[in-house]
Amino acid sequence: AQRPVRVGTGIPSMATGGKPAEWPMEQFRQAFSEALTKRSGRNLAVLVFPGAFSPVHMGHLVMMDQATERLQRAGYDVLSGWLVPLAGSGHLSATFRLKALSELKSSLMVSEWAVRNEKTKEMEVVHALKETLLEETGSSSKGSARVRVVAVCGADEMKRYNSLKPQDMLGLVVVPQPGDEEFLLEKPLQQLYIAEASPSKFATLDGKVLEEAIAGGDMAFVSQALPSDVNRLALFPTVQEQQDFGFDLAKLETQVPDGPWPASKLMKKLVSVGPEGARTWAVLILSDAMAPAMKCHLDILSQARQRLEKRGYCVIGMWLSPWNESKLKGGELSRDFRSRVAKLMVSAEELTMVSTWEMEQEGKLSAAQIAKSCRETLTQMYPNTFEGSQLCVFHACSSKNQPFKSSDQAFRDNLGSVLIPCTAEDMLLEKPAQLSFVTEEVIDVDEREQFMMNALRTGNIPAAVEALGSAAARFVLAPSNGEREMQEDFKK
Repeated sequence: AQRPVRVGTGIPSMATGGKPAEWPMEQFRQAFSEALTKRSGRNLAVLVFPGAFSPVHMGHLVMMDQATERLQRAGYDVLSGWLVPLAGSGHLSATFRLKALSELKSSLMVSEWAVRNEKTKEMEVVHALKETLLEETGSSSKGSARVRVVAVCGADEMKRYNSLKPQDMLGLVVVPQPGDEEFLLEKPLQQLYIAEASPSKFATLDGKVLEEAIAGGDMAFVSQALPSDVNRLALFPTVQEQQDFGFDLAKLETQVPDGPWPASKLMKKLVSVGPEGARTWAVLILSDAMAPAMKCHLDILSQARQRLEKRGYCVIGMWLSPWNESKLKGGELSRDFRSRVAKLMVSAEELTMVSTWEMEQEGKLSAAQIAKSCRETLTQMYPNTFEGSQLCVFHACSSKNQPFKSSDQAFRDNLGSVLIPCTAEDMLLEKPAQLSFVTEEVIDVDEREQFMMNALRTGNIPAAVEALGSAAARFVLAPSNGEREMQEDFKK
């Protein structure tokens, strides 16, 4: 289909010969010609969907699919469809909305007619397309084939089409949201059809839901709610697109908020996985003193992730969770210091983040409390992403410190553990039915901690970097003047 948009100019595009490409017709012409050749006897129709498209999203495409299906069941051959952005609608500029529509890899066509005409109403769009088709097909004579122009809208927009007259070769398909069908009355003789509500998760998607997801940092949902090429434009624009549409792109920028369970890396993982990767999702937590955090903690999470992925899980996020003071023996490093070292150590990690939730609580916390806090935070902050999905939360830890007792039956709540074996016999602890897994590699945390402490006490920089990573080792061994406020921690 012809795409009538000139990128980034803000000037309506022009078709060959200088005529405005207000209603691209290539696809319609081909379909109309084939329909005349077949002479199937079925009625002919086209669909037109006026709206804000600020920006176009999967909900719009779902509505067009449902409308097409309903007309086909009513005996129509649907020749083509147009998406028509209205002038002055939505919070994005008309130029950007047209650009996003032009990115669609779809059989639908895009009309600029309404954008060129300020304060255009939906019925004016319908009549404009009707007149264009009459001119295109020469169907003003009674013996010529006639094409019905059928508008598409949601149940809340039906009143805008009250003046529609079926004798004018016009019609309307209303696409309801799930649960609304029973309140709508179909009138086929008046060319008013009610489509079936789609089972798609995007059946209830509208501009408000999308804006809330963007404001809430739900990057994964936004990436699924936008068609793939529009998603590319919104989330990963080129330098030229950033220059052309910087104001609009800023409105679509999704900032994942920080918090006790930060999720920026998790969201990026979900975006890269996409909807096709919706296996059983899993997250990992390593709860420890982190006094200080060491690279072996990252090794534990890495081993745990590998074990879960071999079992078919998709690990989407991992956290180091430093203890609060209730679990410490006393005389330990401060909360701020332990948090700072841990965050420096994970700064270059793909999936690993640092949670401060456990640190901020009072008293000793159970493994179940920590895991449930993680899951509840994610599902409450990003309901659209996690709705209908299974999210399992696993603790990664030494086999000497199993987080759950068999009597807890934590697996019934999708809570589990990945144990790091201390001996070969610990391999027998694996019980997949109870969400208890054992990694293949033995990691001796006590030995690694002794190695790190010796490196720090002797000033062995290469060994300290090996144990802590370069960023954390630099902070511990050579703090800047601005970092010396934790002097007591550095002495320890």
